[in-house]
Amino acid sequence: MFRTFRSMNIAVVFITQDFEDLHDSPIGHVLLNNSDIHVIMKQRSRRSIELLRKSYGIPENLLRHILPETEVGTGILSTRGHLVPIRVRLFEDEVRLLPD
Repeated sequence: MFRTFRSMNIAVVFITQDFEDLHDSPIGHVLLNNSDIHVIMKQRSRRSIELLRKSYGIPENLLRHILPETEVGTGILSTRGHLVPIRVRLFEDEVRLLPD
């Protein structure tokens, strides 16, 4: 399905809060292999971190961006074999939309 979408220049976005579920399912591998850009945010479980480290070849110096104790909004951008640390911040208008 994703190959068909890509051939028609259609972008598909999927989001998961649990990399383990994605990694452990056959469809998850298809999704990962057919996506050019991956945004990896802070992880809760050590197993997810280890799976991500192995799957993406994340070096020790970048792992700190996805550890449970990491500041909210930090992560790693993966595209075409490159890994780059990122920080996502909300604008004041967006923060006001968040529930208390």
